[in-house]
Amino acid sequence: DIRVLSRSEYEDRVRSILKKHHADSVTIRYDDGTIRDITAEVIGPARAGHASPFSLKIVGELDTSRAGFDFCVKGPYAYVADGSNGLSVVDISIPSEPKFTGSLKTPGDAKVIYVCGNHAYVSLFRKGIAVVDISNPLHPALTASLEGNALDIFVLGKYAYVVHGEDGLSVIDVINPTRPKVVGTLNTPGMAQDVCVSGDYAYVADFDGLQIVNVQTQSQPKIVGSINAGSHPYGKELWQRICVSGSCAYIVGAGTGLVIVDIRNPHNPQRIGAWPCSETENFEDVSVSGNYAYLAGYSGIRVIDISHPASLKQIAFLSHQDNRRIALSGTHAYVTSLMGNLKVIEIQHPVP
Repeated sequence: DIRVLSRSEYEDRVRSILKKHHADSVTIRYDDGTIRDITAEVIGPARAGHASPFSLKIVGELDTSRAGFDFCVKGPYAYVADGSNGLSVVDISIPSEPKFTGSLKTPGDAKVIYVCGNHAYVSLFRKGIAVVDISNPLHPALTASLEGNALDIFVLGKYAYVVHGEDGLSVIDVINPTRPKVVGTLNTPGMAQDVCVSGDYAYVADFDGLQIVNVQTQSQPKIVGSINAGSHPYGKELWQRICVSGSCAYIVGAGTGLVIVDIRNPHNPQRIGAWPCSETENFEDVSVSGNYAYLAGYSGIRVIDISHPASLKQIAFLSHQDNRRIALSGTHAYVTSLMGNLKVIEIQHPVP
């Protein structure tokens, strides 16, 4: 006799198969468009002749008191944009014992931060940008500020690239950190949310898609290529965060999952891979190292094997809610959450 299984029964069967084959998870798309990530309850040990599992383990944690909106890791320190607390400096030299070592009250709520050299560039959202001298991490000092609206910031060489939502992109000369000045502006078709710069190009995620901007002449930034965001069973993708590594851009956002775009030809970018998210989960951030993309999402941290973009595979998952930003350094990942803490995660790569 044929018996129709309920979804819960079917998913239990799937879990049994995952455990039997020592796999961690699989994504199921039902006929009604529902997407479910099914994770094995127990991951079996490595079989003889096979690689040991890729694993993630929380080894340290620090309460930042506010939502850790963004952060950067440089050497033994993490620099946290800590909302109304301003800039917080965390000593991470001992991963299991992160601790505060310095702080600075910024002119507005610290939302986003980028560290370059001896300076941190802090987005204050509607109150502009603060430039902070961090040559002494124990005593960060305000160097300069610039008015305006700033959603995200990226610094490369002598210039800072700032996105402003509906006001697009600005290029700021920071060769003299005490006197930052705007040297170029560009309106983008959508609401510019995030920017990453590599070589002569700035890559802007602007909700509606990806804009590739030639910034070789900083005073005259120009869009040379673009690709539109797609759709999903629940509506339109919103491209919000971007990471550029090698010849690809990795993009996440509301309803987007992970999208991989080939940017070898900046005039004609091509979508070459995607990893869907479920209806109840968004990926807030992405960081890439080698053949792996690390996704910070509402339900946890996922590691995706991106060596073959057309056939992506999840190889690790750490269940932990409300993750916001993720950064990698050595054998550790650092994650901030909407609840106001910084977690240190040990990454154990597979070994033969």
